[in-house]
Amino acid sequence: MRKQQGFIFYILPFFVDAAFGILLICVPLLAIKMGANSLELGGLGFIITLFYILFCVLFGKLSDRYKNGHLLWISFLTCSFLSFAFLLSHQLYQLFLFIGILGMASAMFWPSIEVSIAKKGSGPLIKRTSRFNASWCLGSAIGFLAGGPLFQIDPRLPFYFSGLIFLILVFFIFTSVKEINHFSPQDTSSKIDFPVPPDRSSSSYLYTAWIANFTLWFSISIVRCLFPKLSTNLGFSPSVLGILFTCISLAQTITFYALGKLSFWYYRKSILIFTQMVAIVALIITFLTSDVLTFIGAFALLGIAVGITHSASLFYTLNTSQNRGIRAGVHEGILGLGGLFGPLIGGILATRYTLRAPYLLAVIVIGASISAQIFFKFKRGNSSATKAPRHKGVISSRSSR
Repeated sequence: MRKQQGFIFYILPFFVDAAFGILLICVPLLAIKMGANSLELGGLGFIITLFYILFCVLFGKLSDRYKNGHLLWISFLTCSFLSFAFLLSHQLYQLFLFIGILGMASAMFWPSIEVSIAKKGSGPLIKRTSRFNASWCLGSAIGFLAGGPLFQIDPRLPFYFSGLIFLILVFFIFTSVKEINHFSPQDTSSKIDFPVPPDRSSSSYLYTAWIANFTLWFSISIVRCLFPKLSTNLGFSPSVLGILFTCISLAQTITFYALGKLSFWYYRKSILIFTQMVAIVALIITFLTSDVLTFIGAFALLGIAVGITHSASLFYTLNTSQNRGIRAGVHEGILGLGGLFGPLIGGILATRYTLRAPYLLAVIVIGASISAQIFFKFKRGNSSATKAPRHKGVISSRSSR
């Protein structure tokens, strides 16, 4: 029974993000068909993320206290309704309305399932988070891969598919409600997993990972919300766009899976700094090229980078014995902030200057983040070295968290 229950919490993210992947690629294409410019495309990304952020911490806190079966089926039923509602949209304001509600519905799902995976399941936490990340990301890749061709065949098809997936998930929740509610957050017996931070304090590692994750989701949200406009101007078909977005998600999936089996990255800030440098290279390539194959390479690098920062952020967030729901809500809210400001500011720049300007913005944001992380890393190191002689025999103290 325990294996079956664990399987539920990996199969749900797969199908949820497959449906979301379809919507995230096809709603911008539908908006472009209605005549949306880059600023309006950025606004769509801003609205869905704004509502996601506003409700993430709330639903994360609820997941610490209550069983989450009801939240899940309400979320899926709402998403199914919205998938069909997009088909009835004939003006941009309707897309803005529906996509905002979609952000709220997704906030019901992600923090609560992250808490469930952290509190129960077989194997170390790092393996559970790795499988979880790989499952939703593989679903996202399939969604992007299917969404483009479906939209090219008939703009209505992808919305029918996503609506049907969410309806099936509603039925799945009702048939599995006992197994889902067995993973009740009221069970607080789980303890912190190995590995722990080298100095027994997770705060600095957690905040560094959150900052790095913010900058990478800032960048990837620019790509997902604004690149459809650039790809249309370059003459790429919806199918090619779907393949390009799939490369990001497949690279993330492989990275998530690999990091569950590797240990070199545990609590190492230098890995996060190097990862952000890789993302800068990918964004510079995206800014310069117009070739499909080069875009594939750049997007794969970007997917690897996001996979590393997201894995670190989620693991450091859940590798604790207290307040996992609130921390999961903050983790999701921070990556949501990246998705909030990236498309909005990038859309303004794309409208005022060129369609490639947002990628330079992302480079600047990541560069500022790296500079700040290096500054505080050396400042902390110098501070520790200065105080060391006055605390003989004491390396560090356990944080109260």
